[in-house]
Amino acid sequence: MNHPNNPDHYRWLTLALVGIWFLASLVTLNSNGLFFDEGIYITAGLRTLQGHGYSDQYLTWFGGTLLWPALAGIGYRLAGTVGARALALLAVSAGLLAFSRARRATSSANEPDSGPPSPWP
Repeated sequence: MNHPNNPDHYRWLTLALVGIWFLASLVTLNSNGLFFDEGIYITAGLRTLQGHGYSDQYLTWFGGTLLWPALAGIGYRLAGTVGARALALLAVSAGLLAFSRARRATSSANEPDSGPPSPWP
């Protein structure tokens, strides 16, 4: 029988929790209207897609680039609020996957403080 502190237990528990989070997020994509920041980023994205992103000077109060607003605008054009939120869910999920892959690639089995192993193969 497997010991409760077996790394496989952590892996399966983490996968189950991430799966529940993903499904709960997917089911509630259209549960309410836009939040304030969602509306700002979607509007900035739509304006960017129209060619006005730089002239509207969104980068003076957005940190980074106009990439995310443009992606949010594309999602909104394709499927409205649900499209923008679905694209955000996919982006966050891809970020979690990339983080766990990088963590697994850089951690060593001999490091005592590396924590439980990554849940991703």
